[in-house]
Amino acid sequence: MEMSDPVLVVRTLAGDDRAFEELVRRHHSKLRGFLRRLTGDAFIADDLAQESFAEAYDNLEKFGGRSSFSTWLLGIGYNQFRHHRRKRREARMPDNLPEPADENADPGLRGTEADVRAAVAGLGEDARAAVELCYGHGLSHEEAAEVLHWPLGTLKSRLAQAKEKLKISLAAYADNNGKGENGHGKR
Repeated sequence: MEMSDPVLVVRTLAGDDRAFEELVRRHHSKLRGFLRRLTGDAFIADDLAQESFAEAYDNLEKFGGRSSFSTWLLGIGYNQFRHHRRKRREARMPDNLPEPADENADPGLRGTEADVRAAVAGLGEDARAAVELCYGHGLSHEEAAEVLHWPLGTLKSRLAQAKEKLKISLAAYADNNGKGENGHGKR
């Protein structure tokens, strides 16, 4: 029988390092994927994920179980991302662009996926994080608001604004790719 995340947290706090290794195994892909989409850089995402797990381990006693472990961990990851961005701004280093679509993806979807990634990357930092959490990771509005430390109304407002911006951006990409309003090529 598989242990739940709260049980693994308790076992880790009792000194069972294998329990924490299991938490890392369960949540690494989700956290890394979230950070990769926020940073646009796999290496930075890996570093931030590692820092996030280290911080989670160091502060595990603060996990109160009010949210899922995954939500708590994504919040730590988002804070690591914001700290990283702040350091880059202070050093006046340029941000990386999002990575191109997977070359092995279905050729019919490759352009659309790239357009969506580019449109999401064009959002502001906070809007991009909200979109990734709600639509990329399937978190509820309440969970995403908790990760981002925002009131629920703020999250909903920023998502609505982001959707409008994405709608405009994606319409522009469709027009630039010779597609009409119905999304099909010209005939």
